[in-house]
Amino acid sequence: MKMLLNNILMHYLAIALVSVLMVSVSGCSKTTDKAMEGEFYFVNNTAHHISFSSGFEKYNLAPNSISPAFIVSDISDKSITEPSFYAPFLKENAYKLPAEPIIMRFENSKCVVIRNMLGNRNPLNINSYSSERLTERKFKFTYTFTESDYIEAPACQ
Repeated sequence: MKMLLNNILMHYLAIALVSVLMVSVSGCSKTTDKAMEGEFYFVNNTAHHISFSSGFEKYNLAPNSISPAFIVSDISDKSITEPSFYAPFLKENAYKLPAEPIIMRFENSKCVVIRNMLGNRNPLNINSYSSERLTERKFKFTYTFTESDYIEAPACQ
């Protein structure tokens, strides 16, 4: 009889343990991935033609012009802020620096070679863009080339 009671007790103890585990697992919060989107624009506020490329992407900006939107989409489970985004060139390279440096050419006479994300005036650095929140999960980013960028650029080699 004592053996039967022990078996019944063990059976109910096992059921209780499984029930506790199921309740604790179902109580865990689920993360839901949501889309996030960045619209990137390049503005040429100089009197000079600017061209640059990264991978298959090529940009040609006439003097005093704005590029068409370059859309970067991603998935995130966290709240979206400006630092959640990466510059377009990094997104296309899985958030890594491009293998080849980006060369910005002003009229094919002055060139800026970009190899890293350092500096405040750098199209690889998301902090170099002005930003505007369009919706909860969508931002507009604008990088502006200035006459100072042209003046400071060294001659192409």
